[in-house]
Amino acid sequence: MFVSWTTELRAGCALLLCFTAWGLTGAGSRQEASAPIGQPEFASRQPSSSIHPPVSENIHPPVCEAHRAAANPDQPPSNAKEPTSGDPKPDAASARLNLLVITIDTLRADHLGCYGYFRDTSPTIDALSRDSILFARCLVPMAQTLPSHLSLMTGVYPLEHGVLSNLEKPGGQNYSSTPQLRTLAEFLREQGYRTAGFVSATPLKRESGMASGFDHFSEPDHARRLGAETTEAALEWLREKPPEPFFAWIHYFDPHAPYDAPAPYDRQFTTDEKLEAHLSQRQVAPRVAKQRSDKRVVPDEEAWDTRKAVNGYDGEIRYTDEQVKALLARLREAGLHERTLIVLTGDHGEGLGQHGIVMHDAIWDEQLHVPLIIHVPGRSAQRVTAAMRSIDMLPTVLALMPGLPAEPFLKQCRGSNALSRTEPVDLFGQEPQGRRDARTLVSGEWKLVIEDKTARLFHLPTDPFELNNVAKEKPEQTAQLKHRLAELVESQITAAKRYLAGRPTAREASDGANDAKRREELHGLGYIESEDEEEAERDSKRKKPSGGSP
Repeated sequence: MFVSWTTELRAGCALLLCFTAWGLTGAGSRQEASAPIGQPEFASRQPSSSIHPPVSENIHPPVCEAHRAAANPDQPPSNAKEPTSGDPKPDAASARLNLLVITIDTLRADHLGCYGYFRDTSPTIDALSRDSILFARCLVPMAQTLPSHLSLMTGVYPLEHGVLSNLEKPGGQNYSSTPQLRTLAEFLREQGYRTAGFVSATPLKRESGMASGFDHFSEPDHARRLGAETTEAALEWLREKPPEPFFAWIHYFDPHAPYDAPAPYDRQFTTDEKLEAHLSQRQVAPRVAKQRSDKRVVPDEEAWDTRKAVNGYDGEIRYTDEQVKALLARLREAGLHERTLIVLTGDHGEGLGQHGIVMHDAIWDEQLHVPLIIHVPGRSAQRVTAAMRSIDMLPTVLALMPGLPAEPFLKQCRGSNALSRTEPVDLFGQEPQGRRDARTLVSGEWKLVIEDKTARLFHLPTDPFELNNVAKEKPEQTAQLKHRLAELVESQITAAKRYLAGRPTAREASDGANDAKRREELHGLGYIESEDEEEAERDSKRKKPSGGSP
């Protein structure tokens, strides 16, 4: 988009006045205010009388009205008077922001520079965060792809939307909307948005139901595709100049195991003293059972080298960061960046050897803590330190998109706007159905973990990596959190009866050829390990699932 010479001159003069005024007011250093955050910083904090830190910090100067008006001569300043009944009213649809949601599968927050990581894994994402709202502590309710994505896109817990695992697992069911429960894509298409989805792996293909609400939906022909292929599919759609406003969802799968990034990213990171210190702090063993040490015992030769796993994983993140760079560059080239709200987040993290788990599906912090970055055109950067849930993303984003009649849709959400909330929230997590009956509740300084009726308690300010169980020393605290967790689960089960009214209780059977193809793809992705495990999955499906699911 080209700007006239006079507009450029006017914007430049206004910008000079803006910076002069800012300097006279004594604004603080941006570099100091935007220091990265992460677990090491949390670990070093001393417990205080206030267990909930300030909600947010502004880390960039406020947007100058003179600069805004000069750079956007057709846009009225924020303090402009409302048009009277005799004034011409702008077209509501043309004033709406576009929405781009980028989800990166298996992305731990603490492996990004903007969250305090010591490696340069994410230069593009870090740069985006410096001009955005960064949520320091966002937890997902389940560390598995389909259930977590569906919670993100509906604003409700997995127990409430009824998809408790990927389709091939016990509790797996495809999504279909009901009058009481719809996705963000379904809502925005009803509001006149052009919608497009681009996914990179089998768990989110059409049969999952995640294509609902999208005018255009792109998926791989096989189990997965490289991020570059997904990026190209999205860029091709953007080159066609879709009618605005639009909603695009782009999903990358690359950080998911196996960690085999294309060259040179596969060799970008090697083990050094900093990595050894990082892993030692988290008590990560040199070799760990391939998936879950508490599920099956594997021979030593099958165990994963955790150092090699971390190096490969970080290379995958660096490769994915390049894909994000290409997407953002295209938005700027097409003049869409200043009209598009951008969300970048993950569906879950990865064990990488912590708690004896290389991959995911459990309820430890490294598997539930994901990044959440929201870029709003014209809005100052901000760091939100109060804890939030991924189910809060949808109501938070819609509150940042003026002109949308979102109130009726938002009534379905169990999440809430994290930017206007004044009270802290509890963070809930559970293992996928078919695993152990395992759930967690994080409330303030404390994290409760219930696994097969055994309770463990962790004091997060002094034990951020959840290594020291203090349940016996704190019986009253443990009992209180157990009661709150039971109440929350019961409320979810009750809500599910309303959300799921009218939806089939089991996914529709597909033909044998498609079932076989899907199982083959999932086996290649590591979801199905062996014939013995396949038989165990089938046995589990024959039994009534445990865990109080609806």
